[in-house]
Amino acid sequence: MKKMIMGNRNLTAWGAVCVLMLSMASCEKEDINDQNDDLSQFQNGIETVNAYVEPFTSEDGTETRSTLAYSGAFSWQTTDELIFWSGYDNDYNGSSNIGVPFKVSSVTESGGKSYAKFVGNGWSLKNGTKYYASFPYSKESTASKVTLDYSGQRQLANDDDSHLGAYDFMHASFTAPKTGDASMTFKHLGSMRKFVLKLPERTKNVTIDEMVIKCGEKIFAETAYYKPTVESDKVQITHDLKDNLTLFCGEQGITIDPSTSSLTLYMMMMPTEWAGKVITVTVAPESGDVYYQGTFTPEKDVASGKRGAFEIEMTEYEYHSYSSSNCLTFAASIYNSDGNSVSLSNSSNAPSLEYSYNGIIWHDWDCSEINFSAQRPVYIRGNNPDGFSTESKYSEFKFANSADVECYGNIMHLLSYDTDLTAIPCSGCFNYLFSGCDVLVKAPDLPATELAESCYSYMFYNCSSLTKAPELPATELAESCYSYMLYT
Repeated sequence: MKKMIMGNRNLTAWGAVCVLMLSMASCEKEDINDQNDDLSQFQNGIETVNAYVEPFTSEDGTETRSTLAYSGAFSWQTTDELIFWSGYDNDYNGSSNIGVPFKVSSVTESGGKSYAKFVGNGWSLKNGTKYYASFPYSKESTASKVTLDYSGQRQLANDDDSHLGAYDFMHASFTAPKTGDASMTFKHLGSMRKFVLKLPERTKNVTIDEMVIKCGEKIFAETAYYKPTVESDKVQITHDLKDNLTLFCGEQGITIDPSTSSLTLYMMMMPTEWAGKVITVTVAPESGDVYYQGTFTPEKDVASGKRGAFEIEMTEYEYHSYSSSNCLTFAASIYNSDGNSVSLSNSSNAPSLEYSYNGIIWHDWDCSEINFSAQRPVYIRGNNPDGFSTESKYSEFKFANSADVECYGNIMHLLSYDTDLTAIPCSGCFNYLFSGCDVLVKAPDLPATELAESCYSYMFYNCSSLTKAPELPATELAESCYSYMLYT
């Protein structure tokens, strides 16, 4: 049985946060006591807490498909730390940042279960007081709000669930006894999902970079928050829904098992309602002319502390060189061993954008750097029907490295990729968009026939490598619509 080892929880960064919080709490104890003598309650009470984690259970209570069984076992690590909150925290500080730090002193494995003993190192819990804990602890967590973030999951190898530990968010509540050590049981807030993708026989040596699951409705969630100072069975998670989730595969992709032509992938998922929904699973090699797709319809919703498994028959589909008919394409005009990258600066107007390398799998773009080359162009599209920029808030494409850059496609697909718009919706819509891009050698198409004030102003300002202006078919002009558009 595999274990979800917390050592794979990105412990270098996470552990630093926990140690920092513990050090800050310890160093500031005298200062805090000077401000409020009542905090002495944390120094004269229970100094040891025993912790156990409930196992994940199958959705129906049985393992009906033994070939898909997996344990989801949890192991405490000697580097783990906890912060405990009580109702007292809200009374003392409105921001609820006061917490009692405890650190693992020993870990015991028995009967396939993992037990940890936490000690306060000078701190203690008040006898008879109700306490709450979330795990792992983050410095942003408070007694009124803990954030859950399931985004960015990356599985390292085929049929390997070790990455899930970093996303195994848990909660516990308990009352410190009047005598003896305290004990608590953590409950999982997320749900483990296993996907066994059965691919065509000839895919034995294909390397997959990512898996995308998608639904025609918004039924998935990646980020959320909850108030931890409640009983574990009363935790209310608040989240926004989306229509897709992505699992990244390996550092350089995952090669499909040559003996079975299957790919076994794991995700930790937030509880949502997806029973009866048709869900599409897509995987695509980084390069090539095919992708693989299948569907499944779950019978039950995603529930906290549950595990579920799905076996999905994948079908191969061909796609040809993706056309930029509904997006912009950025490509290097010559080979550059260092590669190129594009980002969007001054993006305080927060445009809604997606990017893809194959036109099949699309990702939300946060405007940070993404790479591209002559051999591997990147496609960008948007959904900004009210305008991409304004005269006061505008975004600019920025390119890194020295290879010349070609931009193909209809600029209006930054506004809507599923509609061919002909009217620019607001003033300053594309102003400064490529300003200062001295490596740009080809401009995108500008097919709008109805312009708005300053919509193209400074758009290609100081684009010194641009030797041919784009066609300008507009028949309804506006004030300053072309102002300094091509000035160098």
